Amino acid sequence: MYKILIVEDEARMRRALITTIKWGEFGFEVAGEAADGQEGLDEYRRLLPDVVLTDVRMPVMDGIELIKKIIEDDKNVKTIILSGYSEFQYAVKAIEYGVSSYLLKPLEDEKLASIMNQLKSELDEERQRFMEEEKLNKYIVDNSRIVMEKLLNDLIKGTYHNVLKFGNQIGDHTMDNDYIFLVISIDNFIKVTLNNNEERKQGLKQNIFSVVEECTHMENGTVFNSAEDEISVVLPVNTKYYMKAKEYAVSASELIQRRTAKEISSNDDISLTFGISNVWSGTDNLKKAYKEAAKAVSNRLILGKGKIILYSQVYTKENAGRTENFSKGKELLNNLYAGDKEPLFAIVDNELGRFKPGMDVTIEDVHKICVEMAVIIEKFIEEQGIRMEEIFGDNINWLKEIRLYQTIEDMAQWLKKTLLKITCAVSLLKNNDKYKIIEKVKEYINDNILGDVSLANAAARVYLSPNYLSNIFKQVTGQNFSDYLIYSKIDKAKALLKNPKYKICFIAQKLGYNDIQYFTKLFKKLAGVTPASFRDIYMKTL
Repeated sequence: MYKILIVEDEARMRRALITTIKWGEFGFEVAGEAADGQEGLDEYRRLLPDVVLTDVRMPVMDGIELIKKIIEDDKNVKTIILSGYSEFQYAVKAIEYGVSSYLLKPLEDEKLASIMNQLKSELDEERQRFMEEEKLNKYIVDNSRIVMEKLLNDLIKGTYHNVLKFGNQIGDHTMDNDYIFLVISIDNFIKVTLNNNEERKQGLKQNIFSVVEECTHMENGTVFNSAEDEISVVLPVNTKYYMKAKEYAVSASELIQRRTAKEISSNDDISLTFGISNVWSGTDNLKKAYKEAAKAVSNRLILGKGKIILYSQVYTKENAGRTENFSKGKELLNNLYAGDKEPLFAIVDNELGRFKPGMDVTIEDVHKICVEMAVIIEKFIEEQGIRMEEIFGDNINWLKEIRLYQTIEDMAQWLKKTLLKITCAVSLLKNNDKYKIIEKVKEYINDNILGDVSLANAAARVYLSPNYLSNIFKQVTGQNFSDYLIYSKIDKAKALLKNPKYKICFIAQKLGYNDIQYFTKLFKKLAGVTPASFRDIYMKTL
């Protein structure tokens, strides 16, 4: 069982959360409760729960401040914001602190179940990963490279607190001297599955890692994996060339780009973005140097992927600037009601277009705007009396979905596709025009019968989830989608068999049946005769 802490100032609501929800069914137990943020923080530090569920507005310390302090203690803690729809503009600030999800009042059983099941899966994965890491560490005590990599990751992420004990020696480099931190992020690495081949994916990462080592060897660079999609380099700065230190870092980055060009070009959507810090010295500043380089990388949000970005060039007093939160909620909602996609697309372009290169903006700032739009979209769908699952399928999580995207351009495209899907789906579902939906699906099947026809592709054509389309297809036609598709293929086969220039094996392959014996058996079962007999009978009637 995982532990959950409930923080809610309203006693009746707090008691309801504790007693009416069957937490055990989700794999959780209520470890404690608190009536305000300060009491919640004290209870958190005493109990160390796995999940904290907190209200937004509370006396003494509000939920936003509570989450901020909890994340400062341990960023791996799962946090859930509980807020009213009218409070969401206030609650959205918690997103920049890494809140895991949010729940709108009044609570919906399906939404709560979806979030808790997802958190349970994430915690299971983290526990399994932790156990595997512990097991691995037991066997690699004598492996200095792996130990050094773990220590470096602890240092840059602030989880190794005894810096003096660790000392100032990293590899062959003494940290008392000057260095530059280089972060190399593999763009879209986590999102791109590389044809679901995990071995190939890790092979690509290792190949890039080897190139980075080769390109920084002459400068005695210390190279290590700092994240699944990230490679970091501590690059010593030669005192003689101190003024040109960043130029050398840029040159090293350009060399890595050239050496990995062939490998990268063979993988769609993969590129390398480089972040270069200022010059630092001392182990105690390693975390600051890493943060600068990582923050430079985050500017691909605006500048695009595959760039070399210097922290010193992006973050200057002249470039400082901020943007306000999303302010066109009513306009977005009105256009959703109208179902007109062009004004909706214009809102997306205007909102995300406010972010300009050189502004002090993080990817979380843009994620917040996208989440604010997503909440409005979610409420709109619910007001239409339509279930989210009918359009998006089960377990839709806006936060997780949005965090897949690394650039404004990618987020804008995702938002537009989402809005298009919603306007089309709502138009059909609101009118309850199931017959029209199925007619469109039948047209799709007929038009693509010799191609790659599938339930998923058909569902995409009518902007619905595959499960929901499957259900209404059976309601309207009395047949399963798969059965209808088979009958349609056999009808097409009959039409093709009437033309003697097409061989039976050719017809079978065009319809997706590579096994001619299986095709013959299926055809006879549905048509009553074999394909050859059907052709003979037809030719005799001419």
